[in-house]
Amino acid sequence: MHLLLTDPAQDTRLKKAVSAHRVMTIHQTTVGTKRDYGTVGFVKGATGQFLIFPKSIGAYEGRTVVGIKYDLLKHIPDATVHQRPHRKPPSQVHRKKPDAIIIPFDHDASPDPPATNPIRTHLERAVLALEQGRQVAAHRILTTVLRKI
Repeated sequence: MHLLLTDPAQDTRLKKAVSAHRVMTIHQTTVGTKRDYGTVGFVKGATGQFLIFPKSIGAYEGRTVVGIKYDLLKHIPDATVHQRPHRKPPSQVHRKKPDAIIIPFDHDASPDPPATNPIRTHLERAVLALEQGRQVAAHRILTTVLRKI
């Protein structure tokens, strides 16, 4: 069963089936109680569904088929649709880690950290808060410094 959703001239699968005489046009009425019927071959201007057969039905070209039993249709995967092959997960290759570069640290060469002044630390925090536009936070920090003096 092939549902026509695009222009028949652009549907490559349908064009190949028409040229191989493997198509039957299905005529379905949406109003009334008429049963579906088919015409062997491609009927231009028809919209809807087409049956595409695996072998040529050109010997019956133009004939009308009545009493279509849809429940007898088998779903056969389309051979023209290429499915992506399943990829195997990449094998875990154990790569050798590069040797770490070790830089010796001379403990005697490092200067001692300067003695931290708590007032200076609070003032630096207040300046940073002002630079960030947080005036209320800077005011609170400065108020705390004044209380400690």
